[in-house]
Amino acid sequence: MNNSKIPYILITFIAIVFILFIGKNLILPLAIAVMISYVINELKIQLSKITFKKKKLPNWLLTFSSFGIIVLLLILLGNVLYSNILSITEVIPTYQKNINLLVSKFISFEKIDLTLITKEWLNGDKIATIISTILDSLTSIFSNSMLILLYLVFIMLESSMFSKKIKLIYTNKESYKRVSFILKNINNSMSKYISLKTITSLTTGFMSYVVLMMLDIDFAFFWAFLIFALNFIPTIGSLIATLFPAIIALLQFGTFLYPSIVLLAIGSIQFLIGNVLEPKIMGNSLNVSPLVVLISLAFWGAIWGITGMVLSVPITIMIIITFSQFESTKWMAILLSENGDILKNN
Repeated sequence: MNNSKIPYILITFIAIVFILFIGKNLILPLAIAVMISYVINELKIQLSKITFKKKKLPNWLLTFSSFGIIVLLLILLGNVLYSNILSITEVIPTYQKNINLLVSKFISFEKIDLTLITKEWLNGDKIATIISTILDSLTSIFSNSMLILLYLVFIMLESSMFSKKIKLIYTNKESYKRVSFILKNINNSMSKYISLKTITSLTTGFMSYVVLMMLDIDFAFFWAFLIFALNFIPTIGSLIATLFPAIIALLQFGTFLYPSIVLLAIGSIQFLIGNVLEPKIMGNSLNVSPLVVLISLAFWGAIWGITGMVLSVPITIMIIITFSQFESTKWMAILLSENGDILKNN
């Protein structure tokens, strides 16, 4: 790489970060809409396997059906989550009695001075603040739902004409082939990642929901959904997802038995799916360096919060695939990849 280009790269990077941060309210809903469009596309592929009188369903019907199913599911999910969020904000203050009981139990250990620790971590305001951070991210998505839906509609409308537009833009055959190759690989990688990650996260969320229901934990559905959503956050997502229902169990029952069971049961589910099932079905096909995943997690989390953390891996996959196709940026794709064996233009 030419050293003279480094200042320009830094200036461009700073400008992009500035735009991403300042334009968060417009760009983040677009990013969410793009991710949802990949889910719709994957569902469309699965529905295309259905035949009626040995004939495949028309493309417009597949698109409309896929779009309708996903939007309907999101609306139903949003309504359930919204009612849960309202209930949680109302019930948190009622846990104060159990919080005080737990504090007194800790303080009773004379040999270990845990007074400051218990007052810090078992304080109702502290816990409410932590939980409200998660709730704020969800409510932010709900408040932008109309903008996300609007973006999604236009993305779906444009998708049918997008290939034709690319062909008109890149009249040179080689350029068109390269751009088509990049877009195809991005679509394939994103669809694979999102579909497989959704399956493993749904499995984790469902099994956790069963455990929470058996233990009669308050708002089991909400915590199961949170486990599902946070599983999209690499490394720390599963840890945070396990801690939240354990904390609620502690506040709800005022005893360490239930949170211990929650930690053991849900922790085991997370371990088995995250370390056995997920690597088996995903393999190393994503080819993203673990260190890059952590840096990406911190970077997008700083810019876009929890939602940015969820989107960090898909965005990194897009960047690696795109950078790998150009000689000037191929070195960056190699650094970002896990083993340096980046996709090549065939």
